[in-house]
Amino acid sequence: MMKKTIIGFTLLSALLVSGSQSVFAVESTSKGNILLTTDETATPPVEPGEEPDDGTTTGMTGSLTIDYVPNFNFVQAQGGLSGTFSDTKTKNVQVTDKRGTGSGWNLDVSITPFKDSDKVIKGATITLPGTAEKGNQVNTSEAITTQENSNIMVNSDVSTPINIAMAGKNEGMGTWLVKFQNASMDIPEGNVLGNYSSTFTWTLSSTPIE
Repeated sequence: MMKKTIIGFTLLSALLVSGSQSVFAVESTSKGNILLTTDETATPPVEPGEEPDDGTTTGMTGSLTIDYVPNFNFVQAQGGLSGTFSDTKTKNVQVTDKRGTGSGWNLDVSITPFKDSDKVIKGATITLPGTAEKGNQVNTSEAITTQENSNIMVNSDVSTPINIAMAGKNEGMGTWLVKFQNASMDIPEGNVLGNYSSTFTWTLSSTPIE
């Protein structure tokens, strides 16, 4: 009978000790700090093509930069003087916003006439179907807006700048690519043969918060 009493007492003591240990806790606090500042070094292209055929690294420094611009080579499979001429390679223009203000930006392009000596292509239209892509997939910024069908008239004068992409408030921070797939140039009949070239001017401007 005494043996049973001792065993029961031992079990009860173990439970009491275990319970007192599980509810013991203390706490204190500490701090963590971080300073975010502007980095104005040049940003390398995320997806550079073969230079200078596919594009050009600008080497721009600052807090709002164009890092890479594309070159286009429009061709037609069967050749000819008119019709639709395409660049089937995926090209891109890269923009980086390191300002950290979320104030947005605009990217425009203008195109000079396509010339070969004193000859000029007349009545042409260039289409640049742009899509947005993050330069870094862990970028938490809101997406930019691109123009899926930017139709640019290219005649005997410099074209009016056309908007290619824009970032509104709290959009487009960090590095972004505007990708062009199957950029094309439509040329009407009536032009003469030649080896024509043009200059694309990409303009990046800041946009104030409204």
